[in-house]
Amino acid sequence: MKTNTPLNPETQDRIHQLKLGVDWHVEQFRVVRMCDGQSPHPAQRFTPASFLPFVQKQLALADQVFVVYEAGPGGFHLHRQLSALGVTVFVVHPHKLDPQHKGVVTDKTDARELTLNLDRYLRGNLRAMSVVRVPKRRTGPVWDFYQLSLRHTGSTTHARLNTQRKILLTLWTLWLTGREFDPQEFFRPQPIDV
Repeated sequence: MKTNTPLNPETQDRIHQLKLGVDWHVEQFRVVRMCDGQSPHPAQRFTPASFLPFVQKQLALADQVFVVYEAGPGGFHLHRQLSALGVTVFVVHPHKLDPQHKGVVTDKTDARELTLNLDRYLRGNLRAMSVVRVPKRRTGPVWDFYQLSLRHTGSTTHARLNTQRKILLTLWTLWLTGREFDPQEFFRPQPIDV
């Protein structure tokens, strides 16, 4: 039977899968760590500044590092930071993490249940978690124009309409002239000659 004894890198084999369940808030993160098939370690508390260095240390100890946390008002900032480090991140729909219905839910128990759900999910039980699709970060001249228009108008509807008009005008001008698309040309004023 496997135990919670800490792994010594000099005497133990490398960890194959390291799972981290994170219950995160603005001021602190509660993290439960689970190595391979062992039972979960007790929850640890981290500040947002100390969490990423901790994850970097875990990357040095394991072949694969997985992190799970619930979607919330913080957006996907944590997902993008962890993904940039090379961690596989799962963002899940928030739900009640009290499987025995004891009525006691703390950050520690939430992080533990997230870790156990992640372990079940990685073992093939796809119903253990309800994973959220993380939107890609939008970039490019069209998005920049939309943001600029949104700042000027203050209305998402008007910003969308302005951006759609600009896209159509740019494509129409390219079709008339036979030129290729130049991202800088998108921002130049274009004459409207019909």
